[in-house]
Amino acid sequence: MASALLSGCALLKLATKGNSWPKLSGEISAPVAERVFIRRDGHGTPHIRANSERDAWFALGFVHGQDRLFQADVQRRLMWGRLSEWLGDRTVGLDLFMAGLQLRERGERIVNAASPEVRDMLEAYSEGMNAGADSLGALPIEYRLVGAEFEPWTPVDCAAVVFLQSWGLNENAHFESTALMLRDLKTEELDQLFRLPPDPLPVDPAWEEIRKLDIAGFSKGFQAFTDVLGGLPERGQASNNWVVGGQRTADGLPIVANDPHLGQSVPSLWYVVDLQGGELHVAGVSFAGSPTVVIGHNESVAWGLTNVMADYVDYAVLERVGDDGYVLDGGEKTLRRVEVEVSVKDGEPATSETWWTEVGPVITDLEGTHIVAMRWHAFELADQTAGAFRALNLAGSVQQGLDVMKVPMTVAQNLVIADVHGDYAWQQVGSIPTRAHHTGRVPYLASELDSGWTGWWDELPGERNPERGYVWTANAAPADARAAAISTGYAPTWRHDRIAELLDGTEEATVADMGIVQRDLYDRQAATLLPGLLDGHVAADPRSEMCRSVLEDWDFQVTSSSPGPLVWTVFQREFLRASLEDDLGPEVFDVYLQAAGATSNLIAGDLSPWLDDRPAAVERALIATCDLLQGSIGNDPDDWSWGGQHLLELDHPFASGRKLLSKWNMPSTPFQGNGATVAATSHGWRSLDMPVAGMPSMRIVMPLGDLGASTVVHPGGQSGQPRAKFFTSHFDAFVGGKTLPLWFSEADVAANTAYSLTLEPQ
Repeated sequence: MASALLSGCALLKLATKGNSWPKLSGEISAPVAERVFIRRDGHGTPHIRANSERDAWFALGFVHGQDRLFQADVQRRLMWGRLSEWLGDRTVGLDLFMAGLQLRERGERIVNAASPEVRDMLEAYSEGMNAGADSLGALPIEYRLVGAEFEPWTPVDCAAVVFLQSWGLNENAHFESTALMLRDLKTEELDQLFRLPPDPLPVDPAWEEIRKLDIAGFSKGFQAFTDVLGGLPERGQASNNWVVGGQRTADGLPIVANDPHLGQSVPSLWYVVDLQGGELHVAGVSFAGSPTVVIGHNESVAWGLTNVMADYVDYAVLERVGDDGYVLDGGEKTLRRVEVEVSVKDGEPATSETWWTEVGPVITDLEGTHIVAMRWHAFELADQTAGAFRALNLAGSVQQGLDVMKVPMTVAQNLVIADVHGDYAWQQVGSIPTRAHHTGRVPYLASELDSGWTGWWDELPGERNPERGYVWTANAAPADARAAAISTGYAPTWRHDRIAELLDGTEEATVADMGIVQRDLYDRQAATLLPGLLDGHVAADPRSEMCRSVLEDWDFQVTSSSPGPLVWTVFQREFLRASLEDDLGPEVFDVYLQAAGATSNLIAGDLSPWLDDRPAAVERALIATCDLLQGSIGNDPDDWSWGGQHLLELDHPFASGRKLLSKWNMPSTPFQGNGATVAATSHGWRSLDMPVAGMPSMRIVMPLGDLGASTVVHPGGQSGQPRAKFFTSHFDAFVGGKTLPLWFSEADVAANTAYSLTLEPQ
């Protein structure tokens, strides 16, 4: 993208990038009611002190505008279908699809329906964003490279983050996409390939009818959408959170720990802030473009979040009637045509049409006897996420926190929460549909009577003050009868079980102890499965003996220097190839590899329908593994290392692969962990190059006995402006396995202030 821009005056703009760096000290006139103080510590965390809640939200918008303006702007343009105004025809297909979803119009309805307090928060935050942008000497360098201007932020633009997170955290849509790509597989075969312990529901019997229907391929717009935002195979997400109750801590009060694992780039996903105004005093991490602290604590309560893995996106198969008709729930309907136009930089506006059914937009071409519509609950909910998190930021107890989160929300989360009185709980929150007669695992026949969704779950799983002394989640299925109806796409239990094992052995826990658990590198998957795989196998070739020896000597710690994790990962793939490829064929097997992944594959399930001779398949897989590693890296296993192939490469979207802009990226570094470790780092595995994909996007630990001793770190910097102060302020600590203080009290903030900026009333 950037290569075409870096010539002539563009190079001059690079040389003047510092013009946009924010003012950190002194005074700035702003539309605040009273004086607001913004004191940044040595790591770039702003500590905001205002006299009113409204001025505090304004100041949060202000620092986001100073430090993360371009990041927020890209997100809203992505969700509203307006990237092509900056990037030209390369994003037209994506923009046309996104504009056809009409998410901005839905965002307007959400804001209009919000309470006066929430609208006031959104308005104050938006005014702050705009004032922060205006305070810069020039727009950030990315704007100047693409020749763009910043348009004022509005309360509706805050909804873009909610929609983006909702889609990004949906679970099972990628499997439904995969199933439509594997329609040659019978119901039994699809079930055999993907049904893993703890057994989800079987593939719906209706799949046998669906797979034989004349359904056109995905539209180009939908393919562009999934290429950028996911939904097709080869994705990995994971998160951990827990509360250790007072009976297991050193000071007798709970400790909350959270490390959400998400995709990362530059700038970092999270922005750390300490915010005070009126009755509000909250610290933790926020999203650029949206008010409130998403994960953090106030003076009484601390909370963390992980993905429920809920299934709130379904693909509805609809029979066509004529050119613009379809059958839904037994009745004939007419498609609604939405005409879309997007502006294109250096070109004429592009136009298209999106066809809507009553359950969502059509995502296949209008061909064949049947079409597929995307049913996403965000199209139907009166979302109240902004209000819920404002109330959570102000909550004074666990009970208040649980109560305020019982509202319609498009993001389903595992909330863990504790208070200074010793109370703690885990509770699933968010809106999850109930279904009539299908599981949600594969697309459903929406043309049939009594099909589809029937409402929303009123009560979701949770737990409070259990006898074991802790609550925890790691994206695994809860021990609850409702679990299978909430999702069929839970993560395997490797991380979940390992965390329980570590917490069971914890007494008199401290903040440092919780950090050790977050960084745990023990591969429970390999420790559980590998001995059984190798049992009965006798190496008949020096190559298989070499790779087997590496596996047998491995201590199951996924360190960057160890060859064991590398051999294990390649061996899994080659063992599955030896077991499945002859039956499936190379193309179907490749799709399977994308959809399954290195920590959620059939090695943990039942391979017996596909595999007659396990020791022979193990031998073939070990030989293939050794051949690949020797041919690519070298003959000596001492030269093989997990980190050599598993690199953490956090790149700015303009700078990836471009030497001139290389300092816009975080340094490339060998990285530890895999998808099965508590310190989870997911990756593709179809080639030997397996860079980090999903990863710990942030680590936070909050002790209710002394909230001022909370710690936080994320893999980047507070500033999103390349080379600016605090651009890499957290990175070294993160990759070094360390954490940073999250100052909260007035004494600590004053003692650690490096820069002080005052917003003076105009």
